[in-house]
Amino acid sequence: MTKYTGQLGRRLLNRSVSGLAVGAALAVAAPALAQPAPAPATSETDDETDNEIVVTGSLIDRPGFKAPTPTTVVGDVELRQASKNNAAEVLADIPQFRFSSNPSSNQGLNSIGTASGDLRALGGNRTLNLVNGHRFVGDSDLNSIPFAAIKRIDVVTGGASATYGSGAVAGVINIVLKDEMNGLELVAQTGISSRGDDPQRRFGITGGTDFSDGRGNVLLALEYFRDEGILSGFAREAVGGVQILANPSFTATNGQARSLVLRDVHFNQFSKGGLVISGPFTGQQFLPGGILAPFNKGFIDAGRFGAGGEGPQVSESFALRAPLERYNAVATLSYDLTDSIHLRTDFRYSNVQSGTTVVTNQSVSTITLDNAFLPAAARARLVAAGATSFRLARFNNDLGYDTSDVQRESYQGTIGLEGSIGENLRWDAYYTYGERPAFSSNRNNILTIPFNQAVDSVIDTRVGSATIGQPICRVTLTNPTAGCIPLNPFGEGSPSAAARAYVLGTTSTLVTDRLQVAAATLRGEPFSLWAGPVSVAVGAEWRNEKAVGTVAIPSTNFLVFGFEPFGPAEVTIKEAFGEILVPLVRDVTLLRKLEFNGAARYSDYSSHGGIWSWKLGLTNEVFDGLRVRAVRSRDIRAPNLREAFGAGGVILTSVIDPFTTPPTSTGASIRTGGNPGLVPEKSDTTTAGVVFEPRFIPGLSLSADYYTIDIGGAISSIGAQEIINRCFANQANPLCGQITRGAPAAGQTFGPITNVRANLINLAKFKTSGVDLELSYRTSLTGLIASAAGRLNLRVLANYVDKLIYDDGVLSRDFAGDVGGGGGFSGGGGGGSSPHWRGTASATYDDGRFTADLRMRYTGGGQFNSFQTTSCDPVGRTTICPDIKARTYVDLGLQYGVPLRGDDGPRLTVFGRVANLFDRDPPLFPNAFLYDLVGRYFTAGARVNF
Repeated sequence: MTKYTGQLGRRLLNRSVSGLAVGAALAVAAPALAQPAPAPATSETDDETDNEIVVTGSLIDRPGFKAPTPTTVVGDVELRQASKNNAAEVLADIPQFRFSSNPSSNQGLNSIGTASGDLRALGGNRTLNLVNGHRFVGDSDLNSIPFAAIKRIDVVTGGASATYGSGAVAGVINIVLKDEMNGLELVAQTGISSRGDDPQRRFGITGGTDFSDGRGNVLLALEYFRDEGILSGFAREAVGGVQILANPSFTATNGQARSLVLRDVHFNQFSKGGLVISGPFTGQQFLPGGILAPFNKGFIDAGRFGAGGEGPQVSESFALRAPLERYNAVATLSYDLTDSIHLRTDFRYSNVQSGTTVVTNQSVSTITLDNAFLPAAARARLVAAGATSFRLARFNNDLGYDTSDVQRESYQGTIGLEGSIGENLRWDAYYTYGERPAFSSNRNNILTIPFNQAVDSVIDTRVGSATIGQPICRVTLTNPTAGCIPLNPFGEGSPSAAARAYVLGTTSTLVTDRLQVAAATLRGEPFSLWAGPVSVAVGAEWRNEKAVGTVAIPSTNFLVFGFEPFGPAEVTIKEAFGEILVPLVRDVTLLRKLEFNGAARYSDYSSHGGIWSWKLGLTNEVFDGLRVRAVRSRDIRAPNLREAFGAGGVILTSVIDPFTTPPTSTGASIRTGGNPGLVPEKSDTTTAGVVFEPRFIPGLSLSADYYTIDIGGAISSIGAQEIINRCFANQANPLCGQITRGAPAAGQTFGPITNVRANLINLAKFKTSGVDLELSYRTSLTGLIASAAGRLNLRVLANYVDKLIYDDGVLSRDFAGDVGGGGGFSGGGGGGSSPHWRGTASATYDDGRFTADLRMRYTGGGQFNSFQTTSCDPVGRTTICPDIKARTYVDLGLQYGVPLRGDDGPRLTVFGRVANLFDRDPPLFPNAFLYDLVGRYFTAGARVNF
């Protein structure tokens, strides 16, 4: 991982320093600017937060109101016990949540180093991530939120577009930050795996104090985190070298599996020193020193890839976990301007850096008889065969691996006012501005023209030339000032340092996102009906989003990978919204407290026009302790700027080409891009559930909620493999025009696939349904055992996915129950596949000083891929992969706190945690979004409170 340099880097650095200075000035100057009120107000403390009126998922904040939309809360105690390092890691214990990207899954391109997630496996872009109920700039990277400053996390597991606007299709993750504090907290923790790799460390300091006789409070939190990563995919047996390959023996009638899960997978169309793929010595490879030798493709040859051969390992250049470093800061200020008007401001800064190998440089070149470096034995064989050239496929590891480095900074400041009008009306208004410059670069990227010129070398025969008799580039004969340096491609290690420097370059891009939001809300109980007061909330919001991306060197200059420019793109949204709570019945048998909750929002997009979202809900207390709830909502998601206007990118991957006999795996460039013709997605969500909190078992709470989400016009793309398959089924299909092929080899009808265009479109629909279950129980042990002290907290969260359907208008597939690494659809993060069952169970004992936390994380078993027969038996090739067994991961955490000077003085807490206590291995070729790839992991640290 390297830091960016040059003018671009200095500009980003200057912005970060300036941003911190502005934030610090805001926090320091605001008390002086605020006018003193006639009398001091009572300040809230952290101990009083349980009494605050906060309902995520609703604009109604009347005391006693229970929102009909299910909400799961991760509180301060759970955040501290987990010994995690960011919000995404904590949320991973919620079964409805899954990573869209994490350090173990996003090995490449400019998304590396992000930690984002989604609910319901519908894709991270369909889960709205908020901070303090407000949108934040960028791609909702949870790494940008300072973990030390988080007070709690609310997870709304149902559609909430009428409340929060576009994007809240699968739900909402609202991260609530600490806004008031008196004291100082220092924390330091470190971690390492049982195999001695992936070391991590985190340091944080959070402090706050009242001022102006308690009318105001300032808080500052600073945090540093570093994860060294796991730089080799071979560090874990289930991951390194394991791939899915097309079965070369498959036919439609022989009963063999179409695909094989294999270990020790290699490239079969490249070698490190160069593999001859045409001409009189096809199938020979060049060893160090330019010696020709046979090339062993192994016991399975699936075209581009094979198993057991001597080609380069497929995953040898990839990290298992990408290294990551981040700095986070947040400053907040709150102040009572008057008895009825309160000021709140905050400023957040983050700097996230990451980097790892993206791809190994590969090339295919034409070598002519007069090549300056061609070994004499090879030249003699060409002459004897009457040939003048051959093709050489080279795995250019000796040129250096193509490595991605990213740095994302984000700055966001918010200022808000809230107050009351009389006894029944409350208002709030805020403005937020955020900016995120994201710098990405790819080093050791092959420059197309210099590389082709350098490989095409000849002996200089020019009379009087200073290099006569020496290798030169052919282009030098006609352009002596070209500066070309010839490259010897024959044998690993043969290219000179000067040639490497000439043919390699660095491409970089700077993408800057900007966000502005201004909103105001008026809420209260303006009147009453027969069953109680009616609560109403109305408001308006203005939002402006901008993005622009510049590229240092165009992607067309590079052989393997390059960035595309983006924008400038901009959209402005104007919204009006309202919500109402109407009590319908009180104290009637089976209708003790029946209430109606409705909300609506009209959103006017400068790019797409107007669209409505709405919600209708009912809650009822059937009898004391038993509530039922139901919601029907229309939710929306407008295409984001990259989806609508992005130039797209290039991803290198493998596809199976059914046009060859047998079908072979081949490498191809998958080009994606935006589509200005996209329209907003529309989703219909229904949830219905029951909550039981019996008085005869104090502390017990049970809930069960059924949900179904049906998304129409879902924004996604048809996968490259599906485009190829549909073209194969019907060669008149227009999708065939999105496939580009090279020249066919001798005797072949179709040339190799080189490029597939998979742009975004509005597909038919996504649909998912299932059940969420939650149990929590809190009790004092003295109530169970007279001599026992402390409290016991039990909590179980479970999610059953009945259906997870992807329907693009032609194919409809249900991915619920598919858990293999190769399954899924492009609309869902991590492929979209999901086990039927996921769950977390925890038991915590706390006596005020000592805390023990035992938790189990359960991932249900399932099929590897229910849509394509896949064999784990490379010999027989007929045995279908057995169902992947369920995994249960056990974590154990301990902490002990002691006062350093009296009960009211400083307090030291030491803590430790073992994740995956029994070192449960993942399945072969695991789905990185479902399984633990690292194994047993130890964390230890200390926290001091003053």
